[in-house]
This record gives sequence, structure tokens and C-alpha cells, in this order.
Amino acid sequence: MPAFFVLDRYCQERPNDESALHLFSLVCERVGHYDLAVELITKAISILEAKYEESEDPAIEKQFTVANTNLGRLRVANGDFEGALEPLETALGLIGDDDSAESRVLRTQSYFVTGLSKFKCGDLNGAMESFQLALDSAGEDLTMGGHISVLLAQTLWSFGGDEAQESAKSQLLQWQVDDI
Repeated sequence: MPAFFVLDRYCQERPNDESALHLFSLVCERVGHYDLAVELITKAISILEAKYEESEDPAIEKQFTVANTNLGRLRVANGDFEGALEPLETALGLIGDDDSAESRVLRTQSYFVTGLSKFKCGDLNGAMESFQLALDSAGEDLTMGGHISVLLAQTLWSFGGDEAQESAKSQLLQWQVDDI
């Protein structure tokens, strides 16, 4: 991918450009270089944090929130499920009760990835809670709600037992009905 090589060169020449580092990390994710992606976005987060401490600019805070959400997702992709929880908690704390469309998407994604991380760590109850929060946050968005519903059903199914499996089936059927 030409974007990979161009951004690599650009970041070598401008190693403190947090936007370029963030973008390059996303390109690295796309081509499967997860270790490099985590390294780059971690550096971008450090730069954003320092800039925010100087200016307390809300735009920088929003970039910091997005970068932490992406770091959580990248760590999950890299198999670091426990390590994903800290940046996701940071992002959720910064989003707070902001109900803008962008914040709702970030909140939903953060809860979703938190649920996936907790599920992979064996914390099924925590995963269930996070998936339910993600589902509530997704609201009327059927695409996000569908992804979350499937993972919620898988989590319910993994509990075992007839009641949990019936609940999983019910969750999937409810999502299908809502989709129609």
C-alpha cells in the first residue's frame, strides 16, 4: 500500500505529528501490523496528552478520546485483552454524558470493545454488562445494534445451561424483529 510507505516516511521526518502518527497506526492496523500500530498510537496519545495539559483545548481532548478508543481496539486485535481495558475506560470517562452523535458512536464502540475484552478474559458477567451498555448506547442504529446483539448472544450462550441459551436465542430473535 502506497499510504503505508508515504506515512512511514512522513512520520520519520515529523515524529511529533500526532495526527500523522494516529493515521499511520490505522493504516498499520489495516495491513495487519498491529504491534507497530499500537506503538504509533501510543506515541500519538502521549503527544496529545502533553498538548492538552498545556492548552486544555476541547478539540485536543476529543482527539485524545478517539485515540484511546482506537488503542483499545488495536490492543484487542493484537490479543492484549487486559491491556485494552485501560484506554477504553479512559475514553469512556472523557466521553461522559455527552450525547452528540460522535460521542455516542465512541461510547458504543468503547463499551463494545470492553465487552469483547472482558469476554476474552473470562469475565462473562462484565462482558454481559458492557454489551448491554453498548446496546443501550447504540440506540436506533441497527448496524451497531446488530453486531452487539450477536456478541451478547454468544456471551449468553457461553454461560451454558438451558436458561442462558434460551436467553441468547431470544436476544437474536429480538434483534431480527427490530431489524425488520
